[in-house]
Amino acid sequence: MKKILTVSIVLVVVMSISSFATNTRVLTMGQNNLVLEDDANIWIFPGRVYNYPSLAIGEFSRFAANEFTNFGIHWKFGEENPWVLATYFSTLPEGLPHGFDAGTFGNWDVLDGSDHKRIDLLWGRELGVNKFGVHFGYNKTAYQRDDANKLNEEFHVYELGLGLTEAGGKWDLGFSVSVGGWTDEDSAGNIETEADGYMDVDLIGRMFWTYNPNMTFIPHVGFGYGKHGEKDNMAGDADPTTNDINTKVTYSVLDAGMGLNWVPSSNVLAVADFGFAYQKSKAEFDWDTTYLDPAGTADDEQTILWFPYWQIGFEADVFSWMDIRMGATSEWRTQKNEPTPLITSKWNYAWNQTYLGFGFHWGRLYVDTYTDPQMFLDGFNFVSGSNNKMNFQISALYEMF
Repeated sequence: MKKILTVSIVLVVVMSISSFATNTRVLTMGQNNLVLEDDANIWIFPGRVYNYPSLAIGEFSRFAANEFTNFGIHWKFGEENPWVLATYFSTLPEGLPHGFDAGTFGNWDVLDGSDHKRIDLLWGRELGVNKFGVHFGYNKTAYQRDDANKLNEEFHVYELGLGLTEAGGKWDLGFSVSVGGWTDEDSAGNIETEADGYMDVDLIGRMFWTYNPNMTFIPHVGFGYGKHGEKDNMAGDADPTTNDINTKVTYSVLDAGMGLNWVPSSNVLAVADFGFAYQKSKAEFDWDTTYLDPAGTADDEQTILWFPYWQIGFEADVFSWMDIRMGATSEWRTQKNEPTPLITSKWNYAWNQTYLGFGFHWGRLYVDTYTDPQMFLDGFNFVSGSNNKMNFQISALYEMF
């Protein structure tokens, strides 16, 4: 089974540069959404949505077939005791459960790709002196046909997130749980596959410790757990009335790190995160003779240790309307697969990534880019004749106040 999730989360108090930013900004500054204080934090700590009212945010990416991938509005209600409601719609598919390859669980192709998430809602208001937020994600897709080729297919995922942020933003807590399942029946109403457990739980916290006026440390810790299972009646034969093979996958993840925000001079910000993460997952298989003779069981355990991981980023103004951003990540991984009764495999390697981006701001409009370095190496297409892209990803944010 592939790696489940990387729970490396960072947060930073931005003391200069743009007052608002986006998913693209935290990506190009070294995937530092935990260490940067940014409106993108709302997806980790829903309590932060209260800090970002009256916004319109669009996400654009060349990594998706529909390049306008996400749009949301943050609505503000009330004046004396206001509350914020953010509504987001996405053209991206919901995707598979954590840690599964395509086709591992369920009949994912039957809905013909029409599995876009229905909606994400985030609600926030003050709870006492602190800020409280809720995230609700909803996805459900179904297809029924009632004729000679009767069919009944359905897939659903519900996500609930809770967040609490200290009144002055000195600490954040985030919790989320996702549950789901599916229906997969043939023309006679027989169950071909069915879910046997479908749950993911994540808990994360961070705090800001001001060392001096120019430097803030951000310790953080996160934990994740998940369980997914499937009963497959069609893996070994064409008779859906017999259970051919059962699969159960469980995983747990622990992450801990220390982030840093450093403002060496006016309108310059450097961020870093250093930590470790540990993930352990186990897949268990139980089959009868319709799948493989003789009947039996097997399991596959995998452990991945990120020891350590590094995430660094830089942001500085170039003109009053433009900032430059650069970032890099380095994950020093040790991975071991122990399938029973097969041969144990081990890997030890580094996985590094680099990012280049720019931030543009004109009045109330902020545009953040994840830029293709080839544009600078080759020049613009009309000069070099090269067929390169200007940007991989763009985010746009408008202040509606």
